[in-house]
Amino acid sequence: MNQIDLHIHSHQSLDGEFTEAELIQQAKASGLFVMAIADHNTVRAIPKALPLAEKVGIDLIPAIEIDCDFHGINVHLLGYQIDYKNPVFEQLTEDILNSERNASSLRIEKTQALGLPVSMDDFKGSAIIIPEAIAEYLLNRDDAEAYPILHPYMPGGARSDNPYVNFYWDYFANGKPCYVHVEFMTLKEAVTLVKETGGIPIVAHPEKTFHGIAPHLEELIQLGIEGLEVFSSYHSPEEIPALYALAKKHSLLITFGSDYHGKTKPSVHLGMTQCRLPDSEQLREIEALHG
Repeated sequence: MNQIDLHIHSHQSLDGEFTEAELIQQAKASGLFVMAIADHNTVRAIPKALPLAEKVGIDLIPAIEIDCDFHGINVHLLGYQIDYKNPVFEQLTEDILNSERNASSLRIEKTQALGLPVSMDDFKGSAIIIPEAIAEYLLNRDDAEAYPILHPYMPGGARSDNPYVNFYWDYFANGKPCYVHVEFMTLKEAVTLVKETGGIPIVAHPEKTFHGIAPHLEELIQLGIEGLEVFSSYHSPEEIPALYALAKKHSLLITFGSDYHGKTKPSVHLGMTQCRLPDSEQLREIEALHG
C-alpha cells in the first residue's frame, strides 16, 4: 500500500460509505500522509475533513470528481487544489442531484425489463436510486440465487470482487441495457470550471474510461487537461507502463488514486493505487499539484 492516495470518496458521494471522520481515521491507520477526498460532483466533505486531517498530521488536498461528457463518453474529471468555497460547486451538486432524482424511476424500469425483482417500493425513503444501490438490494435478496443474471456478482463469481460497481459497469454504463442518460456538462466546461476555481484538471482512470486513451489525448490536451491518473486500482499492470510513458511524452502530471468507496468496491482499499514510483518521484508530482 502507498502512503499517498489522491482519489478517495466519502459518504457525500452517492456511492460512498464512510463519513469524513471515519475516512480520516482509516487514512491515519493506513499510514497515509497525503490524501484527497474527491467526491462525485460535490465538495461538501472538504470543510469537515480538513481540520480533522490537520489534527492527525495528514495533508488533505481539496478535490472533486466531476462527471462530464466528451463525444458521448462519460468522463470523470478530477480537479485538485480547487477553491472549494466557491458557490459554483454547491450549484453543481444541486444540479446533479436533481438529474439523478429524475433518472431513478427509469433505472428501476430498465432493471425490471431484465427480469429482475425490484421496484420503487424497495427504496422507500430514498429520493435517489443509484445503480449500485439496485445491485446491493438484488444481491442481498434471499432468492438472489434464483436469478442467473446475478450469479457472476455473487461470492465466487467472475465479477464478485467489486460486485456492486461491476454490476453498474455491466448494465448501467453508457451503451449498456439499463443506461439512463443524465445531463452532464461537457468536458470543456468541466475543465474551465476547475481552472477558474484555481484547480488542476486531471482525467480519472483513463484506461477504464477510454479503453485506449492515446487516440483522444491530443484533443484532451487542447481542451486543457493537465494530467492523467496513471496509477489506479482500475488499471492493470500491463496498462500502467504505457499510460505512464504517454503522460511523460506529453509532459502531463501523473497522479495515483485508489478510488476507494467502501462497500461499493470491497476489494479496493486505501492506498491501493498500483503506484510503483520511487517516493521521491511521487513527492515531485505532489509538489506540482501544490503549485
